[in-house]
Amino acid sequence: MSNDKKNRQVPEGFRRVSDDPIGFFDPNVQSAIRFRPRGVSLCDNSLKAGTVTILIIGEATARVSLSEGVVAEPGDTIGIWYRPGMKDVHRTFGAEVYLVSTGEEIDVGKPCPMKVFEVYATGAGTLLPILHDYRDNSRACPTPFDTGEPIGSSGKVKSKTGNSADEYFDN
Repeated sequence: MSNDKKNRQVPEGFRRVSDDPIGFFDPNVQSAIRFRPRGVSLCDNSLKAGTVTILIIGEATARVSLSEGVVAEPGDTIGIWYRPGMKDVHRTFGAEVYLVSTGEEIDVGKPCPMKVFEVYATGAGTLLPILHDYRDNSRACPTPFDTGEPIGSSGKVKSKTGNSADEYFDN
């Protein structure tokens, strides 16, 4: 059997499906993005031990300019590096999302200002599923995508140790 891609015939109406993003949303390139979240991928943060890095994997629903000159068309798989300022996106599975960068919040008690986003959705969604969990050293860190009970009106998930999920992320 040949693996020659040139001779591969794909029936009309089908398109390649992949969880691998063709590029990543960068609010410095384009301040807003329309997409349908599929889920998240979790891994250890390579810069700060004991913290989690989260990649939201979604499908572009409108043309968008991504990092490094990549342009995504509707239907393309895209990645969005999660930031604490995006917390409202965690319950949008099943909805189309319009994510808008609205600037920075200067005084958040950390060395770098927090990037702030507004999240709009076409309807009520559910908690984004964890598609991939590659954590080794940060598996005990809570994330907004865990199935824990929200604490108070802030919607912050607390770990078994009582720590808020926000302290485990970098801006």
